[in-house]
Amino acid sequence: SILGTGAFAKVYLARQRGLSDRLVALKLTFRQNHESQWLATLQHSAIVPIYSTHFEDGVYAICMPFLGNTTLVDLLQGVPPETSNPKLHWLKPTLRKNRTGGHAMLSTIQQRHGEIETILKTDTKQSVLPSRFVDQERSSVEPSISSGLPKDTPTSRNLNQCDYVEAICWIGSQLADALAYAHRNGVVHSDVKPANVLIAFDGQPRLLDFNVSYKRSPDAFLEATSPMGGTIAYMSPEHRQAFEKPTVVDARSDVFSLGVVLFEMLTGRLPNRNDGIPEAPSRWNSSVSPAMSAIVRKCLAIEPGARYQSADALRDDLIAQYLHEPLVHQSEPSVLERISKWCHRHPRLSSSISIASAATILVALLLSGIVARQAALNQADWVHRVDMLRQRIPGSMAMLTSLDAFPELENQVLSDLETTFALMSMPSVSPAKTDPRWTSLNAVDRSLRSEVCRLAWIANQRSWTKSPTIPRDLAYAELLQDDRSRLDPITLRKERNFGAAIQVLKQQVELNPQDYVGWWLLGDCYLATKDLPNAMQAYTVCIALQPKDALPYLNRGVARFQASMYEGAAEDFRTTWILSPSWQWCHLNRALALQMLGKIDEAITELDEAIHADYESVSVFRLRGELYAAKGDLQSAQSDYDRALRCDPKTDQHWIDRGLILLGINPQLAAESFENAVEISPSSIDAHQKLAYVYSELLAKPEKGLEHSSLLVELAPHEPTHLAGRAVLHARSDRGNEALEDLHRLEQMQFDDPMV
Repeated sequence: SILGTGAFAKVYLARQRGLSDRLVALKLTFRQNHESQWLATLQHSAIVPIYSTHFEDGVYAICMPFLGNTTLVDLLQGVPPETSNPKLHWLKPTLRKNRTGGHAMLSTIQQRHGEIETILKTDTKQSVLPSRFVDQERSSVEPSISSGLPKDTPTSRNLNQCDYVEAICWIGSQLADALAYAHRNGVVHSDVKPANVLIAFDGQPRLLDFNVSYKRSPDAFLEATSPMGGTIAYMSPEHRQAFEKPTVVDARSDVFSLGVVLFEMLTGRLPNRNDGIPEAPSRWNSSVSPAMSAIVRKCLAIEPGARYQSADALRDDLIAQYLHEPLVHQSEPSVLERISKWCHRHPRLSSSISIASAATILVALLLSGIVARQAALNQADWVHRVDMLRQRIPGSMAMLTSLDAFPELENQVLSDLETTFALMSMPSVSPAKTDPRWTSLNAVDRSLRSEVCRLAWIANQRSWTKSPTIPRDLAYAELLQDDRSRLDPITLRKERNFGAAIQVLKQQVELNPQDYVGWWLLGDCYLATKDLPNAMQAYTVCIALQPKDALPYLNRGVARFQASMYEGAAEDFRTTWILSPSWQWCHLNRALALQMLGKIDEAITELDEAIHADYESVSVFRLRGELYAAKGDLQSAQSDYDRALRCDPKTDQHWIDRGLILLGINPQLAAESFENAVEISPSSIDAHQKLAYVYSELLAKPEKGLEHSSLLVELAPHEPTHLAGRAVLHARSDRGNEALEDLHRLEQMQFDDPMV
């Protein structure tokens, strides 16, 4: 008979004649896929194993053990969740004594097996039900379905004693463990839903149907994925998005799908996705405790980064909840539930308390309940803020220190800093003395306090006045005095004393190899001094420490581009965009790398994507015009140059690109554009180089050219081309001594470029 029907296959109950007429599940399909290969590598108690594969006349067959005909869909239909329990049902032991949920599930399994008995009794080849459906060596874990409930295994006995929510919690933990095992082997299921969860004879859940699963290499989470299929109602947001455009879909998508399954099992309905806020199952079922609701809601977070980051973490919390222990990866939302868990784990101690003592404690709790609850909530909120702060600071620091190089980040950096500092709600007057939360933070983690000060200090160096969230009063500078060394690299970097900064940072990361910010600043300093191999190495360490952070890929791409490693640069810029799709200007960076590789058409396509995403800028149109000109399409090139000049320049690079277009048309307007770039970024070497050239070569203003040439030497004193260029301008202006002095300094320098 047919056990189940899917989109691409049917599963039959069959006999394997060659092996004692044992019953098997035979999956037949006309569509070849990797399911059998995945299953062959996954040996787990909660994943249906595989016996063999076959191919005949265009039909592919997978032979698996017959473990029953019940799925979670059948349990949903046979044992609907009780959603009309009294308030705090989960907290009241008297209401939890009647643990019928697991028993009802086993009864449903037995009823479903009764249908198989009827089929087997009409089988002409065998008229009586065999004593066992499985091999002798598997009988202990796959019991027979003869009369009566399967009580002869630890699994069935355990399930028989559970109430409904406990049973769902245990089933979820088994499925999470199976997914974690699959993910460790590189397999993402991609279609977790009730119909794909088999409930075996003894109640053991097992994952089915790896038909649309796919395999990823250990670092493949960085690659955009287009999954083959799935079920829309259970898909994660990024899984849905992947059908429209390249999107990173990793193991956390399975975590989301399992969260939907848990929600449906607990409430009898699918979660509401309309407002983007994960729905609490306790809203529909009062039997669901706050901790269980918190677990499910964390699974259902819209952003993958807000979910459980692995199925292992989800399994840990589900097992902790099932065993009435504190959650491991999620804070306990209810103090009352935590107390209830403690009492459940210590029944003798809690039962030995006298009635009088219990009454006294109860009265005391009632009188102090509001205050205690608020204090507990405040403490939980503070701990959560500290954890969030610790996670956010490295990324905030990296973005803040990247503003000079990537001014397009300004709005995002400002928003990020406001969010980070809002976690502290830091006042503007001496937080060390007036804010008790600051004192708490000081007691919790001195290094974290120092990092907060450090971030605030750097933020205050910029001219943001419109954000009241960023602390401005430096009255808390005394907090920095005992840790000034942490600020030295920032100060030295700002003063362009990169050599000294590198020495401090090297010592810093040697003492703490996990110091993300230290490695980040080290990479910046190496990049500024053109030590490109060490810069790439430092950014690679940052990637290893924060693999989902886009900035290290972006900066490593810049370093690779400057080192003429254009293939690697193009790949890094692509990864940056995948991790941060809103950074449309990454298309421009990648187009530049593709241009250097001679891939003109690909570069134009990359810029087309940026323009299609409404990222229209001077730089994009100028580069596309240059690419069209290289192809000989002068009409399209001129059209793009005209569009570039109509764009409003917003960054120093935009003004530089505008000046480059005007260079052959009106050198004076070009110089004005370059001057605007310098006004935005006074340390822009590129803008000063352009100005030195325009004034000295095109506008006959050698003094102005010499002025900018001298600024170049000040900004990068170890760059030989700057000294050589100034020496030429000195000689032209009859300043022979100054020219010889520059040439003498040039002789003392060591450099690798033979052209210099």
